[in-house]
Amino acid sequence: MGLEVLSFTDDLHEYGGAQRILMIVHHEIKGTYKAKILGFKDYSNLHPKYNIAPSEYIKFRNPFLLNNKILLVHSRKMMTVIMILKRVFFLNFKAIYVAHSVYDTLNWATLFPETSFLYQTR
Repeated sequence: MGLEVLSFTDDLHEYGGAQRILMIVHHEIKGTYKAKILGFKDYSNLHPKYNIAPSEYIKFRNPFLLNNKILLVHSRKMMTVIMILKRVFFLNFKAIYVAHSVYDTLNWATLFPETSFLYQTR
């Protein structure tokens, strides 16, 4: 259980599909890895349907928290911010974007630019 995995999204105050996927992935990996949920909202503002324990949630305040972690990003718009933080602060982490089949043009495909491969989930 040495690897630390942070699942990250910016809108846990809303109840929706991407957030439910985040919770499913989080619950599946938390038995194998040190898994936490990372977000911008205060714990008191999280949607109650997620039943997130206070010990499983971290409010994002310091970019150095990301150092030496695996980050599962569940928000397209936040992936750019995360990569900018990585370059500006010289952080050492792996970011994985988790797609939720919302694209019509690539038909459930996700591009990973750093590793240059295409993974089709169909």
